[in-house]
Amino acid sequence: MIALQVEDVKNFMNKLFKDVTFDEFEVVSVDLQQGISYTIDGALQLQFYDSLEKELLNDQKYIKWSELKGTVFSIIKGNKTPSTMKIVFVVSQKSKLNLVNKSSSVYQPEDVNGFYLNIIFDASGLKIVTGINYKLFSLDKSIENYYDDSILRFFSKNDILIIS
Repeated sequence: MIALQVEDVKNFMNKLFKDVTFDEFEVVSVDLQQGISYTIDGALQLQFYDSLEKELLNDQKYIKWSELKGTVFSIIKGNKTPSTMKIVFVVSQKSKLNLVNKSSSVYQPEDVNGFYLNIIFDASGLKIVTGINYKLFSLDKSIENYYDDSILRFFSKNDILIIS
C-alpha cells in the first residue's frame, strides 16, 4: 500500500472526467459531499440485465468508470468544488490475473479479491491510496510491491505528477 499526493489537481481531474485514462477501472463506490451527500454503489445488480447482457458482462462485478463518470461529473460540475470526494476503483478481473501472474509472487489469482485505487479529494488536496484485498495471509509483499510500482508507472505514463 502506498499513499500519494497529486501535484496538479486540475490535470488529474481532467484525466479522470474528460479523458479515457481511468475508463477501464471498475467503480466500487463514489462518495460526494457538497450541499448534500451522494453515495453511489458501483456493484452491478445482475437481476436487472437480460441473459445476453449478462454474458457480455462476463466476470465484471462493478460498473466501469467509462459508464459512470458522466453521471458523477454532472453532480459535481458548477461553481463550487465538492467538499469531499472519494472514489474507490478496483482493477478488472483480466487486469487482476495479469498483475498476479507478472508479480513473481506465491499468490494465485484466486488468493486475491482485488487491487484497489482510492481517490480522495478534500480541503488538503488530492490523495491516492493503493490497496489489495487478500483471501489469505502471507508475509510475501511481492504482489503488493508490484501493484504499487504498476500504479506509479501508470501515473508516469499518463503525465500525472505526484508530490514526493
